[in-house]
Amino acid sequence: MSPTKEVCVDASLAVKVVVPEPDSDKADALFEEWANEGTLLIAPAFFVVETDSIVRQKVALRKELTPEQAEAAFVKLQALPIQQIAVPGQRQRAWEIATDLGLPTVYDATYLALAELRGCEFWTADERLFNRVKDRLPFVKWLGNYAPRTTSP
Repeated sequence: MSPTKEVCVDASLAVKVVVPEPDSDKADALFEEWANEGTLLIAPAFFVVETDSIVRQKVALRKELTPEQAEAAFVKLQALPIQQIAVPGQRQRAWEIATDLGLPTVYDATYLALAELRGCEFWTADERLFNRVKDRLPFVKWLGNYAPRTTSP
């Protein structure tokens, strides 16, 4: 039996699965592809707080969602099969990545460190982050570049 493939996903990508946004169709297709392949989805331990905060901002600050829509998105977020994990050395590596790449916070660097230490791809819907790191971290993938697989007849 071959080992389970892992993919690290960030909050920006997960929110697109539960809230209609540009490229939500791509996010849905990508999550479906991973489900069909039995891919294990991972994220840092703060992932749930980050996703929940994004949805709250969409209803409380930006007025992009009604309270009912936000509640539905929250329920869907809880059902996403994403395992929150921390690995030895993750905090130190996140600090190093943030420093090396000039990132102003360690949030994004923590996702990058987790993916690097686990030897897996990191998928994001954050184009700015992708553009900032793509030349140095080839395991980083941007949702905007994703093309759903077509099944041949």
